Amino acid sequence: MRIFLAIFVNDKIINKVINFQLENENLKVNWVAPENLHITLLPPWEEKRENIEECIKILESTRGSIEPFELNFKGICPGGNKKNPHLIWVEGEKNSSLLNIKKILAQKFRQKFLDRNPAKPHITIARYNNNYIKLDNFWEKISWQMLALSIALIESELRQDRAYYRVLHKIKL
Repeated sequence: MRIFLAIFVNDKIINKVINFQLENENLKVNWVAPENLHITLLPPWEEKRENIEECIKILESTRGSIEPFELNFKGICPGGNKKNPHLIWVEGEKNSSLLNIKKILAQKFRQKFLDRNPAKPHITIARYNNNYIKLDNFWEKISWQMLALSIALIESELRQDRAYYRVLHKIKL
C-alpha cells in the first residue's frame, strides 16, 4: 500500500483555499478537494499492509518529542517541476522546525531524505496539464498562518480521477 506522513491544514486555511478556488473557478485546473489539503512531511512510499502497525508504533514513538509549530504562507504560485510546472501551490516560508521534523521522521521511518526544498512547506491546491494552460507568471501574494498541531499517517490510493486519502493514524503534537 502507498503511505505518507503529513500535516492536514486547519479550517481557516481550508476556507481561504476554497475562496481562492471560487475566485479562480475559470482556470482549467483540477482543484484538490478541501479535505485532502495537507503539507507532506515524508513523500509516499510503498509499504506492506502487515507493516502498518509497526509504522503506527514508530509514529507514536515521536509523541511528546515534537512540539506544535507555526507555519507561514506567502504566496500562491505554480509548483512542481520548475521547468514544467503542473501544480498550483500555496507556498510557505522556510521553517527550521519543519526541516528538523522531516529529518527526525525520515530517520525513524528509514526513508531517504530526498526533499528538494525540505524547509519550505507547500500545499498543493490544484493540478493542471501545462500543455493546455500556462500559469508560469502566476503569483498571488498572501499572508496566511497556521499552527501545526498533529501529524497523520495516510494511505494514498491513486485512481484515474484523483488521489483518495485515508488517515491510518494521527498523533497530536
